[in-house]
Amino acid sequence: MTIAPTLELQKPHSFNGSAEHRLILACARCQQDMALINSILDDCAAAFDWGRFVQTALWHGVLPLVYRNLSTLVPYRVPKAILSQLMTLYLQNSTHNQRLTSALQALVEVFKTQGIPILFFKGPVLAELAYGSIHLRRFSDIDLLVREADVPVVRQILMGQGFQTKDVILAAMQENDLYQEALSSLPSAPRDTTHDLETEAMDHSGEEMFIHEQNFVTVDLHWQLMPSYFPVAFDLNQIWHTRQSFTVDQATVESLNPQDLLLYLCTHGSKELWRNLIWVCDVAEVVRVYPDLPWLDLWERSKTLRIERMFLLGLALAHDLLQMPLPLPLQEPVLHHAAVQELLQVFKHRIFTDIETLIENRETGFWLFHNPIHLKLRDRLRDRLPQYWLTFRFIITPNAEDQQFLALPKVFYHLHYLVRPVRIFYKWIILRKQSSDPNSENLTPV
Repeated sequence: MTIAPTLELQKPHSFNGSAEHRLILACARCQQDMALINSILDDCAAAFDWGRFVQTALWHGVLPLVYRNLSTLVPYRVPKAILSQLMTLYLQNSTHNQRLTSALQALVEVFKTQGIPILFFKGPVLAELAYGSIHLRRFSDIDLLVREADVPVVRQILMGQGFQTKDVILAAMQENDLYQEALSSLPSAPRDTTHDLETEAMDHSGEEMFIHEQNFVTVDLHWQLMPSYFPVAFDLNQIWHTRQSFTVDQATVESLNPQDLLLYLCTHGSKELWRNLIWVCDVAEVVRVYPDLPWLDLWERSKTLRIERMFLLGLALAHDLLQMPLPLPLQEPVLHHAAVQELLQVFKHRIFTDIETLIENRETGFWLFHNPIHLKLRDRLRDRLPQYWLTFRFIITPNAEDQQFLALPKVFYHLHYLVRPVRIFYKWIILRKQSSDPNSENLTPV
C-alpha cells in the first residue's frame, strides 16, 4: 500500500523569458496569483507588447485562462481594447465549447441506449475534470475510446447520427459558411498536427475522424490511446477495468481514471513535442486536483510502459514553467534525471520561441528537425526503432509536391522515388539556413 504523499511547496527557478511570456505563465493556471501578475506588469512598464501577448496566448491555447485571470484580478491594468478583444475571443471559445459539450451529451445518450461502452477523454471531460469548467480550456473535437471489437458498430452509430468520415465531407465543409466561421474563430488554437501528416503513416493509427454533416462537430474515434507511429503499450484492458465516471455539464460520462489520465497526458504532450503550453497546463491542473495520487506506483508504471522520461518530463515542465509543486517521492527522479533535465531546457526554449518559428512546416519540419528530439524522449533503443523506420519512409515516399516538382507520365512514376531523397536533402539544407536566420520567411512545404 502506497502512502499518499503531500506536495512540496518548493518554487522552481524563475523563467527568464520576455515579459509577455512571463505574464502568460502567470495567468495560465487556475490558482490565481495577483501579486505575481502585478509584479510582472510593474517590471515591464510601457514596454509590454499586448498584441503579441494575445497572439501567443491564442497559439498556446491558454487564452480562456488568461482572460479569466486578467479580467478578475487586474482589469484596470489591461488596455480597454485588449480586454475587449480577449473577452470576444473568450466568448467565442465558450460558445464553441458549449456546442461540442452538447454534442457529447447527445452521444452519451445514444451509446447508452445502444449498450456500447464508451470512454470520453480530453475535450470537455478534461476541461471539467482539471479546470473545473468547460469554458476554461480550448478544445477542438470530441475524443472517444472504444474497444476495437466495437469499432464497426460504433462507426454505424455515428453515421446514423449524421456523422461522416473526413474524406466524405471535407469538400462540402470548405464551402460552408458555418464551417469557415468555426475554423476562423480561434485561428491559432493548438491542435495535433499529426492528424495532417502523411496518409500512409495514419493508416494504422488506431483512430478515425468523423465530422457531422450539419454542425461540423468533429469526433475522433479511438481504439488505441497512442498511434502506431508513436507506440506506447498502454494496457487497455486495465484502463477499461479501472475507468471512472465523471459529471460534465450535468451529463455522466466514463473516462480514464486520474492515474491513467496523467500518464496519457505526459505521453501525448511528448508526442506533440510540447509545442503548446496548454499541454503543460493539463499536467499541472490534474496534479493540482489530485495531489494524493500513488506517485511511486505511477513512477513504476511509467517504467513498465517505457515512458519514464515522458512522465518525469511532463512533471518537470509543469514544475518549472507553472510552479506546480512536485510530489515529494518524485522530486529526486525529476530534478536529478540528466536526460529529463536536458529535455526540459530544450522544450522551455521551444515553447517560447517566436510565433513565426512555432508555426513551422508540418512535414519536413516535423520529421527531420523534430525526430531527433522524439528519439531522446525514449528510454531505450528498441523504442526508438519505429521513429527511425518512419523517417526512412518519409524520405523515400513521394508526395504531391514531388509530383508537382517533376511531372512525369504514369509509366515513369517510380522515378519519383529517386528524385524524392535528393529533393528532401536540398530542401533540408535550405530550411536549416532559414531556421538559423531570424529574418527568414516562413518555411514552405516539401
